[in-house]
Amino acid sequence: MSGKISDMICPNCRTENPEGAKFCNQCGSRLAASCPNCGHQNPPEAKFCNECGARLEGTSADPAGKETASPAPPTR
Repeated sequence: MSGKISDMICPNCRTENPEGAKFCNQCGSRLAASCPNCGHQNPPEAKFCNECGARLEGTSADPAGKETASPAPPTR
């Protein structure tokens, strides 16, 4: 299986959606994430491509999804 498909099939309701759709136009479920680097179709929850390892669009650089910041200096 190459992972490349011309139409996006919803995993929830099996409706065919236009290529590049992020959400199902029938039930609103999140569709597979297409890799911007190689085009591979990845599970909606994937943060990195299963095929080439590229970061998928809309994902945070921090795996926990939290921004890292230095603690504020103590106040006197």
